[in-house]
Amino acid sequence: VNSDEDVLTCPKCSTKVSNKVGLSTHLAFQCTARSKAVKQRTDQYLAAQQYSHDPLLPLTQEIQSLILHLRELLGNSNYRQSFEEEGERADSKYDQLAPNFTKQHLTWMPMGYTLQVLESEGDNFAVIFDIWSQVVDRLSGPEELKELTGKLESELTAHLNSGISPRWPPIAFDQAMLDTPDQQILTSLESQLGWVK
Repeated sequence: VNSDEDVLTCPKCSTKVSNKVGLSTHLAFQCTARSKAVKQRTDQYLAAQQYSHDPLLPLTQEIQSLILHLRELLGNSNYRQSFEEEGERADSKYDQLAPNFTKQHLTWMPMGYTLQVLESEGDNFAVIFDIWSQVVDRLSGPEELKELTGKLESELTAHLNSGISPRWPPIAFDQAMLDTPDQQILTSLESQLGWVK
């Protein structure tokens, strides 16, 4: 980051940023070098009324939780093994997931980042935002579906933030909806969702 007295230069888009705005705020909410998926994700914090006073705070908390997860994956073999084993069990329950979903996506490490970097640069917003951005891009879906999932997510977010309930099209009546569901299936679903006491 190049700095004059009151101006910083964004390491991503080379925009001059005043100290008043701050580099973290610029990177998160204004930088033109952000991907579409990252922009959409950060815009959710700007649009949410509950974060209007400081949208950077909850975003930073989300980023810090990711960094903690990645540090544990790299530095704690028991954590990694347990996470992968639980992930494999969860993956097997949902046949619509890509093969090895947990290993390919949830334990994926952005290129060039080591445990030493995560530990030494943990307070450097530009670095941790870059790591988070790579993960957001990775998790935003297959390339051919990114535009569609982005559109759906933004529409749903807009509806939720508006406070107006969306009007869903009426569904055709089905007599089976009145039938009492099988208790064994309900118990299994409750267990999978963690609702069993």
